[in-house]
Amino acid sequence: ERPFDLGILFDQYADLAREVGQRLHHCGYRVRYNEPYSGLEGLIFSAHSHGSRHGLVYLELEINNSLIAHPERAAKMGKQISEVLRVLFSGTEEHKERLR
Repeated sequence: ERPFDLGILFDQYADLAREVGQRLHHCGYRVRYNEPYSGLEGLIFSAHSHGSRHGLVYLELEINNSLIAHPERAAKMGKQISEVLRVLFSGTEEHKERLR
């Protein structure tokens, strides 16, 4: 059993990872950065490859399967994650540029 709920994996966007992590922590989740895999060690190949190719900001979320094993819990987590991302990416252009 993992001692955390969400791993936020990143290579280039540490500030964004921390901001997402802090917001998800406020939702009650135990968050770790670059665990159980590290983006800094090249272990987010798909996110890095597709994000870089299209000029997009990217992260990868590693979710503890026990939190999404039941439809109700999966739906709750999905809503919380989507709200965090919506708030972060619906900011001003200045805020969006800071995330790049």
